[in-house]
Amino acid sequence: MGVAAVRRAALRRSRDARRAALRGRSEPGAPGRDDLGTGTGGQSHGGQPSHRGGSHACRSHPRGRTGGSRMTSTWKDIVGRYIEVDGTPTYYDEIGVGGRPIICVHTAGANALEYRYLLPLLAEAGFHAIALDLPGRARTYAWRGEVTTTIHRHAEFVRLFKRELFGESKVVVTGTSIGGDVTIDLAVSYPEDFSAAIAFEGAARTPTFPDPGEYMQPSWNPGWQDTMERISGAALNAKCPPEKEEELRWMHRNAQVSAVGDLQGWANHDVRDQLSNATIPVLVAAGVEDFWLPEELVDETVAGLPDAEKLMIDGIGHYPMFEAPELICSIIVDFVERKVN
Repeated sequence: MGVAAVRRAALRRSRDARRAALRGRSEPGAPGRDDLGTGTGGQSHGGQPSHRGGSHACRSHPRGRTGGSRMTSTWKDIVGRYIEVDGTPTYYDEIGVGGRPIICVHTAGANALEYRYLLPLLAEAGFHAIALDLPGRARTYAWRGEVTTTIHRHAEFVRLFKRELFGESKVVVTGTSIGGDVTIDLAVSYPEDFSAAIAFEGAARTPTFPDPGEYMQPSWNPGWQDTMERISGAALNAKCPPEKEEELRWMHRNAQVSAVGDLQGWANHDVRDQLSNATIPVLVAAGVEDFWLPEELVDETVAGLPDAEKLMIDGIGHYPMFEAPELICSIIVDFVERKVN
């Protein structure tokens, strides 16, 4: 499918999804947005959307099987830290020190706060869970004073970050949206640093958003900030509670140039010719309700990777770790236990 066709399909899915959501809210007896049911073809587990094939939620999963403690964790146990990466003050959240390391990469224009629901669950499952703010986002300074506008540059920085924390030891990496693209890039560019890669809402190429480079000039488009806030909420699943939609909008009230740079990276990302370089297991997962990532791009990515699995998740939009953290935790735990020694 060509770039123009992919973008048209994404916009059509966006329009159809919002229309369906509006119809659901206005019809008598229709489920409210706080009724987290399932998407097409799924069965619910613990009130959360399910992925095809079914899985227990992470809190029901045996603890400690990935090497960490069995202690119950909450967001209050998350500790924020700074580290210097190539001269750049870099912020990250962590929890579960002593477990199997996993690095989480956030979406466009956002930051590590997106993982505040998932990190404690990963810690309970035995992970040393870490989520960083990418360069120029939230609490991390711009890398070398420059705006990051490519996925690969983000991947380079995440690799340097990983080496500062863990040296040459291999870790698991996961990410969502541009973080999913970064995860794929890391798998093909630096497989020696990682034991497994789990990409949510990312692919080998993601030409579903036009290059927004001209928006670097805020005076040209004063409505861009509002657009960034609203587009994030629109990409959630239709039944996501309104309070979580507002929370996500708040997370996206970020610097203008950072959001633009991330979306430039998303629009121009293409590592199809490097997929065969990935020598580690890769899971490529996407929400059925995510109009920004057509399933054909997931198929294209999985087909080019030597050791890859595909997972389409019913009832999930563009922010799975935020929409259904227990489900996403169980998916991560299952993949790592099956694929990593």
